[in-house]
Amino acid sequence: MYECETGETYTDLAELLEGKNYYIVTTNQDAQFHRVFPENRITRLQGDWRYFQCKECCHDAIYYNKDMVMELNDKIVNDCLPEAYIPRCPVCVILV
Repeated sequence: MYECETGETYTDLAELLEGKNYYIVTTNQDAQFHRVFPENRITRLQGDWRYFQCKECCHDAIYYNKDMVMELNDKIVNDCLPEAYIPRCPVCVILV
């Protein structure tokens, strides 16, 4: 997600919307829209893979995860992340 190219569909849509008043509501979680359109013109109904949050919703904070994701990629063994490296909520310590 962090290293893939932005799809042509998104750049084509940006061309079509240029100079128009628009707002995007999407179920895409892959952050492709944010690469082409301003954040204040996008709502991602199902969240955004660029952020972690507590799965128990013990608090409302979300955490930008790029640095952690890049670090965790190096820890993957046989297509699996060892349990010791699975991120946990900093508040309630439940897996994120």
